[in-house]
Amino acid sequence: MQIRTLFHTDIESISLLHKQIFDSSYFSVHFNINMLKKYFESLLSANKHCYVVAEDKKILGYVIGGYQTQKAVDNFMKRNIWYIFSCMLINPKFILSAIVKIFRRIITNKQQSKAKLRLFLIGVDQDEDRKGIGSILLNKFEEELLNDGIHTYGLYVRFNNSHAMKFYEKKGFQQEFVRNDLICYIKSI
Repeated sequence: MQIRTLFHTDIESISLLHKQIFDSSYFSVHFNINMLKKYFESLLSANKHCYVVAEDKKILGYVIGGYQTQKAVDNFMKRNIWYIFSCMLINPKFILSAIVKIFRRIITNKQQSKAKLRLFLIGVDQDEDRKGIGSILLNKFEEELLNDGIHTYGLYVRFNNSHAMKFYEKKGFQQEFVRNDLICYIKSI
């Protein structure tokens, strides 16, 4: 097993893995592979801390994080607005979700995490789950942050993702605040 930097040549593999890992409640799962590749290209181009675990050229897991995760997503959405819109029309539950998010932003006072750097996405092949790959990815991520002099980072987890919540809490993350359907975690390393 090898852990290394995520390269642009890995984008197709992580796009396919992403569709396998995440369920239909994640909007990006509804993108076709070409659009998902553009999504990951945007994330990879804007963020420094992107790593994969591979074995025999097969990607078993990935982690993406950095200072520009939200900006990368926003730019991707702007560049592909018509595709995003058509995806929402095909999957109307996301239209309501988007409307609710807009109103919540207007009505509520948006809390900001104290952590400026964010672990945006981590995924492990379901066939490889429980083999420590998530821990390997997280350890590499934190090692590289420390090498860059970064001692605090955060992430968001959906309320319904109890598996991820248990994993992060076991790894020393502390709940910073709750916002709508998300829990913001923070960790000092």
